[in-house]
Amino acid sequence: MSTPTDRQIQYIQLERNDDVPLVRDRMSFLRGKRALIIWPERGTALTRKLDLVMIQREARRRAVQIAFVTHDSEVIKNADELGISTFETIQAAERGRWKRGWGKVAAKRYQKPSDEPEPEQLKPVASRVTNRRQRSRLRFFLERAIVLAVLLAVLGGAAYIVIPSADVTIYLNTQDIDISVSVTANTSTLEVDVENRVIPATLLPATTQTTVSIPTTGTEDLGASRAIGVVTFTNNTNSTIDIPEGTIVRATNTSTPVDFATTNDATLPSGSGQTVDVSITATQDSAGPVGNVPAGVINTIVGPLDGQVTVRNIRATINGDSQSLRTVTAADRDALLAQARAQLQNNAYSEMRRTLAPNQEIIISTIRIAPDGERSDWTKFSHNVGDVTDTLTLQMQAVVQAVAVDTLLARQIVFAALSAEKERGLVFDTDTIVYNEPGDYSVNAEGQIVFEMGGHATAIGQFGQGQLQQQIANLPINDAIAIISSYPGVNSTREPLIAVAPEWYKDRMPIVPIRINIHAEAPQ
Repeated sequence: MSTPTDRQIQYIQLERNDDVPLVRDRMSFLRGKRALIIWPERGTALTRKLDLVMIQREARRRAVQIAFVTHDSEVIKNADELGISTFETIQAAERGRWKRGWGKVAAKRYQKPSDEPEPEQLKPVASRVTNRRQRSRLRFFLERAIVLAVLLAVLGGAAYIVIPSADVTIYLNTQDIDISVSVTANTSTLEVDVENRVIPATLLPATTQTTVSIPTTGTEDLGASRAIGVVTFTNNTNSTIDIPEGTIVRATNTSTPVDFATTNDATLPSGSGQTVDVSITATQDSAGPVGNVPAGVINTIVGPLDGQVTVRNIRATINGDSQSLRTVTAADRDALLAQARAQLQNNAYSEMRRTLAPNQEIIISTIRIAPDGERSDWTKFSHNVGDVTDTLTLQMQAVVQAVAVDTLLARQIVFAALSAEKERGLVFDTDTIVYNEPGDYSVNAEGQIVFEMGGHATAIGQFGQGQLQQQIANLPINDAIAIISSYPGVNSTREPLIAVAPEWYKDRMPIVPIRINIHAEAPQ
């Protein structure tokens, strides 16, 4: 059968020389329970009957039933007189029945000692005691007066010590600190070096791929076609005029003269105003689109017929064209490769940002293709140099790397620099500490990342109030002011304000340090 929780035995093991307060403290958590107090195997404790009485009273107050396990005969005797059970072993205590332990309030008549004197026998002695206690009335009042005087002196002295108080207002120093430091980030460093202002840097790799295309810029010339058309010759004479094949006519109302040649022989009938139409073709020098001239611009005959015959083109000439094809050049491949590398770095940057810790920042200037990050089988052009195509495409994959720094580590460097500038006796107001964002990053000759980072903080004076109270207690006011003004962190240019109460106690500081109230003010 299990024992109810509230009646389970709680064990209190005593050590040699344990005292009553210790036992009472350990009983404070045992309200309503049974406590078995076990004496030490070697040595003893609580041998006085008064000790057991005090423990018994505490047990009654907390409704705790107690028993002892001890071999000390004195303890056993006292416990038996108090009605407290004692056992030789813990097992015996667990099996045995415990006394209620309430003690004996009064002795029974049958317990009266046989040798107790009778009242008649005590009367002479009692009379002598009474006679010795009789004193004169003057002495009685004198004693009372002395006691009263001593009491008043004690109360007056206590009042002189305790009543005086002082309100002290001191003015603290403040210091605004702005600083900028040069921080070095090194990928080969694992710990922050505050003295040398070096922090670890992380090398981030990313494998990415892209596809880019550009129009080709090379050309392959396939020759130019010559424009064709029809001109009308008009006879300015009354004679028949023969116009041989190859007669040159010219367009002059253009940016540059364009020459054409007749393609066949023709005869212009006699008579002024007679006309004949003849086919023409642009000369070799005027081949290509330049031979496509609008109507009415061919107006000159080159050769002996000039003056006898006039010429006009009623319609524009057509079919003048230059034929060429677009081809791949080495410059096209280089430009496309540079564009692909830039795109790979952009893609890698986006991928790296997703893996950054909260305070990490990628240094843009360090993003680059890794030394062994490109492979020939990862770089595939759609065409070779010289191939005919309008567009060149590149599929490329590469390993990109970049350096990231933890700005939280850089803040440690800045904070250390701020602390070095702080005056003695001041502490930082944590609400005023501000860290600037890192400035431009650069790479030094050793390949380390260097950047500027600044910070701002306000430091305020600090002092130990209890220590200051002890130092200025019971001092003259001027001496107290001198000590306060010399304290680190206190503004020595402003004299502290000291108000002492009551008015009859005004030239010294209170004797009791705790009666000195210190108020500190800092400039806003």
